[in-house]
Amino acid sequence: MREILRDDIKDMDKEELLSPSTMMQILDIEDTVDRLELMNVARIRASDLRCKTLFDENLKVYNKMVAQETVQKNTTNFNCPGYKDMYCGGWVADQDGIRIFNPMTNQYIIACHHPIIPVKRLRNMETGEEQITIAYHRNGTWSEKTVSKEVVASSSKIVKLSAYGVSVTSENARDLVRFLSDVENYNDADIPILSSTSKMGWHGNDFIPYNGDILFDGDARFKQLYESIAQHGTLGAWLTMIAELRQKRRFEFLFVLAASFASVLIHKIKNLPFFVDLYGETEGGKTVTLMIAASVWADPSEGKFIGDFKSTEVGLEAKADMLNHLPMLLDDTSKTSGRIKDNFEGVIYDLCSGKGKTRSNRDLGLNRENHWENLIITNGERPLISYAGQGGALNRVIEVECKEGLYEDAPAICDVVKKNFGHAGKEFVRIIQENYSEDDIRELFDSFCDMLYEPNKATKQTMSVASVLVADKILSEHLFKDGIQIKLENAKDLLMDYQEISDGQRCYEMIMDTASGNSFRFDSDDDEPKTEQWGIIGDGYIKFIPSMLSKLCDKSGFKFDSFKKWALGKGYLIPDSNGKLTRSTRFHGKTKRLVWIRVAEEDDHSIDWEKVDFDFPPNDV
Repeated sequence: MREILRDDIKDMDKEELLSPSTMMQILDIEDTVDRLELMNVARIRASDLRCKTLFDENLKVYNKMVAQETVQKNTTNFNCPGYKDMYCGGWVADQDGIRIFNPMTNQYIIACHHPIIPVKRLRNMETGEEQITIAYHRNGTWSEKTVSKEVVASSSKIVKLSAYGVSVTSENARDLVRFLSDVENYNDADIPILSSTSKMGWHGNDFIPYNGDILFDGDARFKQLYESIAQHGTLGAWLTMIAELRQKRRFEFLFVLAASFASVLIHKIKNLPFFVDLYGETEGGKTVTLMIAASVWADPSEGKFIGDFKSTEVGLEAKADMLNHLPMLLDDTSKTSGRIKDNFEGVIYDLCSGKGKTRSNRDLGLNRENHWENLIITNGERPLISYAGQGGALNRVIEVECKEGLYEDAPAICDVVKKNFGHAGKEFVRIIQENYSEDDIRELFDSFCDMLYEPNKATKQTMSVASVLVADKILSEHLFKDGIQIKLENAKDLLMDYQEISDGQRCYEMIMDTASGNSFRFDSDDDEPKTEQWGIIGDGYIKFIPSMLSKLCDKSGFKFDSFKKWALGKGYLIPDSNGKLTRSTRFHGKTKRLVWIRVAEEDDHSIDWEKVDFDFPPNDV
């Protein structure tokens, strides 16, 4: 065929040689050498016919047309069943990598030495920001990596993919960016756009992570936390063990268990986040209870779903934002980072506000504001309010005392929840989705608020406890079906009187003023003082004989026990290392147990004592 065309060209006139038919027959020859040879024959003929310039111009136009048609048909050729071929324009994309021909140098430009392709886009439901998932083939294995769109749009940022095995350097980065951009644009309608979120919990009537149509695209810091929110073992094994524990009707167990479920109702009730703090002596069962609460939703093993206070305020805020409607569990309030310890009260306020602080980023814009609607469950030997307890903070904490003998065989319980977890929370969500509208949940909540209401009780605490009782009722009727519910009178015992919250400051000021006017009743050097002695002033503290302080409070119309609780939370009453509210102190040559009341700096001028540092007091005598 080529020989025939070659002989025909030698006999062609000008019109025949420049015709579209002749041009296309030349360009259709697949063999490069044969095609080049025939072009030379045609050029010689065109020269003979004095139309060589016109011939070259026509050939250039037709060559461009053919190239465009080829590009439109050109697709990736990775031969992988998991990823369909995509249009890739002038790029050659096959098992040997990604390349494109440069006619200026007559060489190929290498964009990547192995197959790589964009396979899906993720659009965040909260922010509208997009991420893109890149699939790539290295060492005989296909892998995927989801990154921000700005990573694959920048030659300076795409080199970060090298950390995950992608063959990209500063040399080929620009060309790889071009290839990925071209393929994404050529196949815009074929690359799926999936909804994604960085937050767990309710999205309409769907619940993440139980809805497979919505993907998680959250912070890499929380990958392990996210992966812990899964199902393992069986629901039956978990229910059997928990049902046996419920039969014992231990209030602290029932309340914390219901609190874990109640976290996902806060959003529907429109309540603010709050703390449930389980406190008590060592070996009381606090850690086991926390593990049971965690197993409702996730893996309760160490380092999985349960966290701690060894973080920063920003870290806890980001974690609360990610959990969103799932409970945040924090173990051992005594083990805190220095920054949180210095501002424990502020941390409680921030977490219970349900909203993070507005922060700018390095591009001088504002980051997305964190927000959450959940319940925070903590535990420790001392009440949480002993670390932070202003009236407002007290109002946001439900203190539950963990008494002895809560579990007979704690190791066996831990073994069961470590092997069977995550099913109960998923089942609870299904029960809510199928049986309760938001109005139904709110109606239950309102009814419990009415039953708990007492005019002298804190309203915010009433609402918090009511939220837990709603979950407890649903558990009793739908999940366990055992008729066991938290007794209303026990729930009421958790509520603080308004006086416990508001009278503390007034009582403290009364004590400071009274001590200022009765300095002669403190620290007399006489072996037999002529006046009644109340204690010692010094070291930045007023150290009261307990009976004297109790008498002073009662005489002034304050409840001594309520003041101690308030002062402990405020940080004005300093317990000893064992948590007792009195400290061993040398008093008139003898060791006595005195109540140490710390003096606020603004009161220093009103009492004549030696100015000292206000650090935590020294070890007990």
